[in-house]
Amino acid sequence: MKTRILTLCVSAMLLVTSVSFAQSKNGKPSASGTTPDPIFSSLRTHRQAKGTATDWSLSNLNGVIGFTVQRTYEDPNDEFAYWEDLCTMACDASRRFSYNDKEVFPGVISYRIAALMEDGSTLFSELSSVRIVSRK
Repeated sequence: MKTRILTLCVSAMLLVTSVSFAQSKNGKPSASGTTPDPIFSSLRTHRQAKGTATDWSLSNLNGVIGFTVQRTYEDPNDEFAYWEDLCTMACDASRRFSYNDKEVFPGVISYRIAALMEDGSTLFSELSSVRIVSRK
């Protein structure tokens, strides 16, 4: 009987610990009260004059020190696609950011944002694509 109770208690503790860890990795506060990881809230691209405009926002800026805007004319889901770094900018107190890509060629252009973290890791946004038929 004691063995069953001990096993049940250990199982319950492991379950609570794993749920707390999973919540902290999903960007929600964990039971221990640690701050959540940043999550990209939005990423939008559209044509603007002879180029494109990219706007993005984050849920919070915990640990973010900067951003790199990247683009590709290739299939963005191809692991061998070449992603060109367009600019790197510092993170400020705003949670909304933008970048204007002034020189683009016709075709489908996919953009993503790399959030540069304090610990040296990188958090990527989802993809956003825009189709340029011809340059105006």
